[in-house]
Amino acid sequence: MLLSFSVTIHAQVTQTDDDLALEKVSLQLKWKYQFQFAGYIAAVEKGFYKEQGLDVELRPRQSELNVVDEVVNDKADYGIGGIGILSQYANGSPIKALAAIFQHDALVFMSQAESGIVSPYEMVGKRVMFDGTSGNDAILRTLLNDAGIQLKDINIIPQQMSINSLLNDEVDVISGYITDQPYAFLQKKFPINIINPRNYGFDFYGDILFTSDDELKNYPGRAQRMLKASLKGWQYALEHSEEMIHIIKEKYGAEQSLSRLRFEARETKKLILPELIPLGSIETPRLKRIADIYTQLGVTPALSEKALNHFIHQPSTTLSLTEAEQAWLQAHPVIKVGVDKNFAPYEWVNDDGEYVGIAAEYINLLEERLGVRFDIISDHSWDELMTMAQQNELDMLACLNETPEREQYLNFTDPYIQNPVVIINTDINGYVGALKNLAGKTVAIEKGNFSNTLLSDDYPEITLLFTDTPRQALEKVARGEADAYIGDAAYANYQIKNNDLINLQFAGQTQARAVYRMGVVENQPELLSIINKVLGQLSEKEKKKLNHNGWASKSLPALN
Repeated sequence: MLLSFSVTIHAQVTQTDDDLALEKVSLQLKWKYQFQFAGYIAAVEKGFYKEQGLDVELRPRQSELNVVDEVVNDKADYGIGGIGILSQYANGSPIKALAAIFQHDALVFMSQAESGIVSPYEMVGKRVMFDGTSGNDAILRTLLNDAGIQLKDINIIPQQMSINSLLNDEVDVISGYITDQPYAFLQKKFPINIINPRNYGFDFYGDILFTSDDELKNYPGRAQRMLKASLKGWQYALEHSEEMIHIIKEKYGAEQSLSRLRFEARETKKLILPELIPLGSIETPRLKRIADIYTQLGVTPALSEKALNHFIHQPSTTLSLTEAEQAWLQAHPVIKVGVDKNFAPYEWVNDDGEYVGIAAEYINLLEERLGVRFDIISDHSWDELMTMAQQNELDMLACLNETPEREQYLNFTDPYIQNPVVIINTDINGYVGALKNLAGKTVAIEKGNFSNTLLSDDYPEITLLFTDTPRQALEKVARGEADAYIGDAAYANYQIKNNDLINLQFAGQTQARAVYRMGVVENQPELLSIINKVLGQLSEKEKKKLNHNGWASKSLPALN
């Protein structure tokens, strides 16, 4: 999987390549020109960026420059960073990862072969040159931590980009890139030990192409073009490494010799793994493992899976928006959405204060694809939220059924999930079968339920007992205060399983279905059309994943 949920938003205007003026874009590299950046150099030299309408300036890094700061402060549009950019994101930097070019981190420890330091266990009390204060060397800190070694247990020497400290016996261990420094030792016939975290089970991403939230917001679609050309450049560089080595040396003035660049090219390919993994792949589960390690080391606060998904920006199917819709999004970077805090599995607020559930999955998808932020309003009752919608104090509601009453102040999106409406009673009352068999009985149902009109108009013989919430209605049936509950099958199933309502059972079907939509206030027609366009793009596979992402049972218990 290459990245996750995002979209190119553009006006419905067609331009030819000849008409398209090149946009000037800057890419800040994390070091000087060498094969480590061959893909981006290839994209420049072979015209791949120009094919995407981009005039890209590559900037080699100066010694004290912080690449993330350059991008966040608009001094560069894009940057190349190590996995340490995840720690900066966790600490508040507004950035997004576009692709992980290196599937493995190049950082390793190196020691003199005769030193006897062949693993992290021998480093206690030794002089170790590496940056132990940031996320950049987190993989090395993880290796030490796993061996029970704290930073106070070693003598940390400030990092220098040279092997001389080890050659001159000024330090016992240095950190460096496995793609480059070993060659320098080989040339000097200086045998070394390489202590690679991957040999101990620690495997982090290496070089990552990233950009800022501002770039994504201000130039919709440009990041996708930048990524497409960059990946094409890397494909070319890996297939034509000798040609690129000469370009890097002769045109870009690389300090390394041709033979050293060849060594770097061979080792770089081992970290990219183009034959095994699609170029640029970056996945949330792997990031989660890295983020958890960062938290254990005290480098960053904990990151939820949602936050990690937000760290990744994915180009996906093009979403064609009108100029009016684009203007609306630009004018509304924050959208107020009312949610029911107690309507699991569709939507609720968990014990950690997080908005979760099936509807939340769709809200997250919209947030990521549209580049906006949803302000979740959950500290009001459902009736209060309805009143707020009528008074235009909200932009939308996330999960509700369409009714004639609600149509007076809400416009409804296309449905995104539906389930049967069923009859629930206690196991001692047996199978009911159909609504007509509840004549003369009391049915508990929450106020405002879309089924109320059906029951009152078509089954007047049924007595309705209204409650404030559907859960209260189920509890009244469980206690014998009502004969049955009529409602959504998935909701009832979830509540019965998770609230020990063990004496309740499914006792019959109805012809009705709960059809859930988003409700948009009447004065925001652009928002309605935008959401419908996103929903309309979803494949059946995507819908199935969203609707059954662990929130609800995929099958309901058999009726008794």
